[in-house]
Amino acid sequence: MGRFKFMKTQFILLFVLFFIIISVALKGEKQDQII
Repeated sequence: MGRFKFMKTQFILLFVLFFIIISVALKGEKQDQII
């Protein structure tokens, strides 16, 4: 159960990181508007 929770957390972290990278790529120089 603990291992599954770790995998789930890791997946969410990876998804958030991927979303941030795409946001930066789309907005270009407007990196201060990520939040």
